[in-house]
Amino acid sequence: MAKEDILLRSVINPPLATKGSIETLAELDGNFVEIYNALVALSNSPNVPIYNNAITYSLGEYVSYNNQLYRFISGTPEVNITPGTPAAALIWLAVYATDLVTPPQNDLVAFSKVITSAQVLNMSAAAGVPQEVIPALGAGKAPQIISASCQVLFDSAASPPSIPYATNVNVYLAPNTFDVASDARYFQAAKVLAGAADDYTFPFDPVVPIFDANISQLPANTPVMAYVGVDNPTAGDSDIIISGLYRLLTF
Repeated sequence: MAKEDILLRSVINPPLATKGSIETLAELDGNFVEIYNALVALSNSPNVPIYNNAITYSLGEYVSYNNQLYRFISGTPEVNITPGTPAAALIWLAVYATDLVTPPQNDLVAFSKVITSAQVLNMSAAAGVPQEVIPALGAGKAPQIISASCQVLFDSAASPPSIPYATNVNVYLAPNTFDVASDARYFQAAKVLAGAADDYTFPFDPVVPIFDANISQLPANTPVMAYVGVDNPTAGDSDIIISGLYRLLTF
């Protein structure tokens, strides 16, 4: 059966035929089967490999699984996350074959990073270890951060209760090519670590960075790091979660 053979009951829509009477169950089934097969054809491509749970997939890669094309949309490479399952909701996106013709360059990608209190206490740009929140995305690719927030997992009811962080309580996001002397950064969450309340979230605010001659605002294939300035915080024992959305740019 071809799509042109889909049978209508009473509506006129050339080149489809109109029966003018009640359709049989077989005729109705034939219509639905043809529509389904047409959608399957649009959702597949012989040039796309079948999903393999032993392969690590990265942003922008395509697979075919259960008669459906999927595009990998996470900024973090993953293995053994089956397309179409609940665990894959933020990993794989069901697409049609037309997606292969002009792959989208402006999709928003979610990111999330848990940073332990021990890492926060040693997260200064000069004396510690900044934490990666968005990995390098590959040659000619860079993230344009659209929004970001920092959640502090503070628990005043714990025994003993959480201890607020003290000094150097601003959290910044920047590419790992940043120069502390030039204070280069993308975003800042001012005083985000200083609160003394239950679990709370601060938004990151855009910052106009000051870059030296060797730093570009959106360097390609470069991780985005979280740091707390030149010196480390003192005290404090709450884990934090930095999350947000970025747009993938291709140069």
